[in-house]
Amino acid sequence: MVYHRSCACTCSQVCRYQLRFICSNDIPSATTPGRDSALENDVSPLHFVFNWTPVLNKSARSFSTSLRTDSNRLTGGGTARCLESVESRGLGEGWSDAFSNWVWQTGSPKTVRDFATGTWILGNTGGVRSHPYSLDQTVNPLKYGDVAGKEEEHIIGEVWAQALHLALGKLVETVGSSADALTNADGEGGHAVFMRLLVDALAIQPCNPTFTDARSAWIQADEVRYGGKHKCALWTAFAAAGLGDGAAGFINSDKIPADACSTSCKARKARA
Repeated sequence: MVYHRSCACTCSQVCRYQLRFICSNDIPSATTPGRDSALENDVSPLHFVFNWTPVLNKSARSFSTSLRTDSNRLTGGGTARCLESVESRGLGEGWSDAFSNWVWQTGSPKTVRDFATGTWILGNTGGVRSHPYSLDQTVNPLKYGDVAGKEEEHIIGEVWAQALHLALGKLVETVGSSADALTNADGEGGHAVFMRLLVDALAIQPCNPTFTDARSAWIQADEVRYGGKHKCALWTAFAAAGLGDGAAGFINSDKIPADACSTSCKARKARA
């Protein structure tokens, strides 16, 4: 048993939640020789044992709770204390993975590919999560209902990150890709729209948001910034993730609101 110097718990306690990971002090021993997590862009060298979340993932928390301590800056009015519940902390992990995923996807913007984080550091294709994020729901079947009974935030976060992966895929399918998404936040393609909505929604959602709060914030963010242009795409993606209309209490709903993809809605999108 190894005592990890950055946290007051034994390695076995940490690995209750990350059973596939082998603990060490600085360089994971999942490969021989060990690979330093500082050399993989989506794994944090400061957190690779305690929570194995990405460097870009940590950057994302400057939006949601910023490196865990300031990632509440947009959520809930800027108190920096608004991702404190178990469910909201899980959402924070999901935003983090989604941000890393989004950056990686911009390297091949015409399609939204399966994404696994931490593959190099572990020396495998599966990465550090239970499933790769995928548009194929036989590859990643996680839905809102899978959050029921879960207490570990990374496990919860996988469900939200998968929902956002589906949202990215549907946006790219609907409005096309954004080859310049990293340099042009005002682009109209799916990658640019996705990141705009991710950030906008953080400022709309309440303190300690639930999954359904976060989903509704995306819908509202699209209404505010784009006049609801992407409402149909977003509801379709969220419904596929079990977060359709009426989802509550970790019971899935695949229902899309009647007006989300109606003829009038499509006409409004065409005029926008």
